[in-house]
Amino acid sequence: MNKKILSIFVMVMALSLLGVSCNKKTTDPTNDGGSTATTTLTVSQINEKIKALSTVKLDANGVNADASNNAISFDFASVAGETTTFDIQGVAVTTAASVSAQSLLTYLQQNLTGLSVTAKDDNVPSGSEEDLVVEVKSGNNTVTLNIKTVASTNWL
Repeated sequence: MNKKILSIFVMVMALSLLGVSCNKKTTDPTNDGGSTATTTLTVSQINEKIKALSTVKLDANGVNADASNNAISFDFASVAGETTTFDIQGVAVTTAASVSAQSLLTYLQQNLTGLSVTAKDDNVPSGSEEDLVVEVKSGNNTVTLNIKTVASTNWL
């Protein structure tokens, strides 16, 4: 009798372990093993997020600057609608202003949350007047920003 009870107990334990080990695995405690799909924004929605940045002023240290610093201002207010390519021209707030293209890219990445923000072809200009071409993506939708530094001024 004891042998039958023991063998039934062992069989139930083995089946329980098998059932637990075959369950869906997840490392995301907020997800019950279902879909992790994200919402893809339209081009208009991407443009609205960019436009919300309004005017960004950066100085040589890469911080959002005020008018007293040697800063360059980038105006994103014109970004709107279904257009997928925009030219953004930097404007010197004070003389001798210069900023790093990498600092501007980092600022955009930090402030355009939920979007993929990258330099096209991983090309971040330094020491030249070359445009910083930034791609802002959500799913298959891409908006391209051709960002120019102040005329006759190189990126740091």
